[in-house]
Amino acid sequence: MARVERVALALLCAAVVAPTQAEAAERFRPAELPGAGSALSPEPPLASTSPTLLELRLPGGVESSQRISAEVAPDGQVLRVVVRQRLVVRGRGDYSFAIAAPVTDVAAAPDSESEPGLRRGAVLWQGFSSGGRVLAADMRLETAAAAPLLPLVVRLERVGPRRFRLTIANRTRIRVTSYRAEAVPSLVATALDATRADLRRNRVAPPRQILVRPQIAATTRVVGAPFAIDAAVVLPAGTRLADHAATGLRATGSERRLSLRGIVRGGTAATAELRLAGRASGLPSVRVVARPVVPPRVLAPPAGRSWRAWLRRQSTEPNRRALLARALDATLTIARTTQYGRFVAAPSTATRPDATYVYRVRVAAAPAPRAPSGGGDGSSLVPLLVLGGLALGVLAGTIAWAHS
Repeated sequence: MARVERVALALLCAAVVAPTQAEAAERFRPAELPGAGSALSPEPPLASTSPTLLELRLPGGVESSQRISAEVAPDGQVLRVVVRQRLVVRGRGDYSFAIAAPVTDVAAAPDSESEPGLRRGAVLWQGFSSGGRVLAADMRLETAAAAPLLPLVVRLERVGPRRFRLTIANRTRIRVTSYRAEAVPSLVATALDATRADLRRNRVAPPRQILVRPQIAATTRVVGAPFAIDAAVVLPAGTRLADHAATGLRATGSERRLSLRGIVRGGTAATAELRLAGRASGLPSVRVVARPVVPPRVLAPPAGRSWRAWLRRQSTEPNRRALLARALDATLTIARTTQYGRFVAAPSTATRPDATYVYRVRVAAAPAPRAPSGGGDGSSLVPLLVLGGLALGVLAGTIAWAHS
């Protein structure tokens, strides 16, 4: 390609990416697309009324993952919440920090290289890292404090003699204060591409600056955290799966098990109905594994490999308000998803959080069969006959002794 052609192409690209001369002549105001770490509600992570007990001291970064295990009753009531948090301290030096949470008990997890301390409302870590140290703890949480913040409600209902309904409801949806405006398309496209790159590299995307026209209107947006669901329903002994139907999830069934997979978005619910054959002695057992995820299409451009490439292909300028609205919806969804990646706080927020939620429905043991109250085979009369015989024997012995 000739030098003149390369220069012309560069100037054309710059004209697409940068604001036009007409835009530059206008008065623009700076605005912001939310970052992945933006807190859209006070919790999660779970708060604690305990004051800070230790000064934060870290030799380097900290990788965090956690597994939140919730035991629930068939009606959805949360009975118990336990979190296994695994922290990997990077770097060489002393570390000292507290994890504030409504903790009632704590113990070191099997792979922990140190013992956690417990104070009212906090787990304490203190020690020395020689280059990398694993800190893992099993934390029992106050049920009343933790239950309302769990992202899902899981219920198992009996809807007939041999019919059951499983409901998985996502309750992460909230209303947040936002804005409407006309934004410079090139800056929005650049910000969205940068956020996509952060997600691919497992980084927490920061807030990104854009420019909008001065006519800014306040509004509210509804946003929730999508969750990837992998659920298993195991049938009680003596039964088999006769029929099933699912809404909102893909269902695959075998004779004794039903598997459910898919994504449940904030404010929606997925259901599965099962019809059993045989005599059910109790409820099916249910295990739901859920992870907060950002579906790829949330940030995907309408066409092309990137937002900037899509913008360059447009023969006319896209709707500035609609483009900004889509960008705000996407970045707010990422922020809400990131919140649920830290059900319990972590000492560092530089890397994207990793959380897995596991729900188990506690199935009460089937009651022992009761003996018939009368009739039948007459087995209920046996104890009475034995007692009557004993009484007559004692009476006869007493009479014989009296006449001796």
